[in-house]
Amino acid sequence: MYQTSVNFNKTIKNKSRKYFWTGEVVLKTGKIIKFDDKHILKDSCYISNSCSGSNEIELGSVYAAEMGITLKLDELREITLDGSIIKLYFNLVLENNEIEKIPLGIFETTEANRTKKFVEIKGYDFMVKFNKTLSFKETSGTIYELLEFSCKKCSVELGISKEEIEKLPNGVERVGIYAEHDIETYRDLIHYISATTASFATIDRFGKLILKRFNTNSNYEIKEIDRYELSISDFTTRYTAVQSTNLKTKISEYYSKENDNALTMNIGVNPLMQLGLPEKRVRMCKAILEEVATFDYTPLDSVVVSNPAFEVGDKITFKVGVESYHTIVTSIEYKIHGKYRIKSVGKNALLSKGKSKQDKNIQGILQTIESDRVKVNAYVNGTEIKIGQNSQTIIDIEFASSKETDAFFIATVLFDVKSLKKHIEETVTLKDEKEEKKLTLIREVEEDQKLNIIYSLNELTIKNHVPKFIAKVGSQMVTLFYPLINLKEKVINRFTVDFELEKGSLVIPIEGISAAIIGSALGGDVPWDGKIKVNENLSKLKLSHRKQVDLSEGSIDVETYDVPKYEFSDVIIKNDLKRKFVFGNITDNVEVEDKNER
Repeated sequence: MYQTSVNFNKTIKNKSRKYFWTGEVVLKTGKIIKFDDKHILKDSCYISNSCSGSNEIELGSVYAAEMGITLKLDELREITLDGSIIKLYFNLVLENNEIEKIPLGIFETTEANRTKKFVEIKGYDFMVKFNKTLSFKETSGTIYELLEFSCKKCSVELGISKEEIEKLPNGVERVGIYAEHDIETYRDLIHYISATTASFATIDRFGKLILKRFNTNSNYEIKEIDRYELSISDFTTRYTAVQSTNLKTKISEYYSKENDNALTMNIGVNPLMQLGLPEKRVRMCKAILEEVATFDYTPLDSVVVSNPAFEVGDKITFKVGVESYHTIVTSIEYKIHGKYRIKSVGKNALLSKGKSKQDKNIQGILQTIESDRVKVNAYVNGTEIKIGQNSQTIIDIEFASSKETDAFFIATVLFDVKSLKKHIEETVTLKDEKEEKKLTLIREVEEDQKLNIIYSLNELTIKNHVPKFIAKVGSQMVTLFYPLINLKEKVINRFTVDFELEKGSLVIPIEGISAAIIGSALGGDVPWDGKIKVNENLSKLKLSHRKQVDLSEGSIDVETYDVPKYEFSDVIIKNDLKRKFVFGNITDNVEVEDKNER
């Protein structure tokens, strides 16, 4: 619900209320024409909005709110309303006689029919601005980066912060788009983004794009005295499983809670959930399941006392006797000065049990490579690229071919060269009749920067063709071309382009690169091989802190040691031997010296 004051919430429930409507017609020229109740033809103004289909609650809806009004304004009879917008406001007089004003939305005029006295106007909110053809075939980035890029491209302000997006299911995941997909417009892209985050996309009351989750906690109660009609279902809608088709394997995948006893939500084919390892896809599907499993509500259709603070996606409690029924608002129809209809759609789990859950699978657009057609694998940068004096990859395209073929690479790169100044020293000689003088002049001039463009195919640098470009300060554009000859059959090719600056720096803005590889029998649906490619430039480490060491004098004493003399002595002790040695018949005399010492 739109945040209103306590006095507003109290006054809006009174049996007697005083309120009025005001608005503005903002012309293309900037002129503002104001109107109020007296200019609005009775029962002619309405606002309708939705966040789901007519049968079942949906993830990823991108519905545009519709507005119709008939005005009696003399100023509008003779001017064109082409490109104009309508702003509507609800004004409630509070019990203290203060007026609280809340916006009802901003609508772009699509039709304007004039009668003799009135001008009939029909308009839609800014969601229709996203009906713009996608300018690229493949890209990658975070959820926030893709949303921010889409909003800038379609001139719509993003009304949700990066921190709020990261709190959504899969809000921190990095997603990507392959070359072959069924995304034709930015509105299609936003549909898949919101489906990935288990939310829906809508334009808020200030004309900003937001992603909104279905509320799981009731924030408003409607009693019997607060409504005129009520048609309520006798069942509740719950989900315990999700089903998604994997484009790579062409298999319908089924994820469920342990106690799988309710409905299955089919999220179909989502190109944003194809990038990465299978484990990542499983993780993302389970995150969606956890969000869907919180849906527990009763479908109904009711006409209530008008409260312009209601919004699609709100969970509201209806009191019926002593029973309370919780419902999720999926559509709103508001007649100004008339009735306010709230609808909540949902399926009955009991009736769905008669069908096989596998029968709910929808067929996605399966990617194929047609050999007889020329294919264009396009690339555009989704983030700003800053380049210094180190080589940096600016274009990285992977593609495959179903047969041996030739192709060519072409690109235009827009970039802004930062100023780089240098000093030039010149000597000038001045002469007169008496003397001659030499003066040294120093001039500061802009230095042109030398840019080297390096091509690589399948990790091999193409050294025989390195374009060089003299980059002057300011906005520049360079056109690139390179033929790719004799591409092998059924081989994944990777073509990269690096920018290398000898000096200075430059910046490539978002969508500043428009590149493509064109050829027959090409396809961009290359399965990921599990490799993560990372480029990182490490700058030189400057040792700015130095320690001064003073000179000092000293002396060293050197000493030698005298080696002591060593003496050796042996003592031979006399052996007692017989003086007469007899061996058989042989005798000999032996002489032994007594006291033989040495």
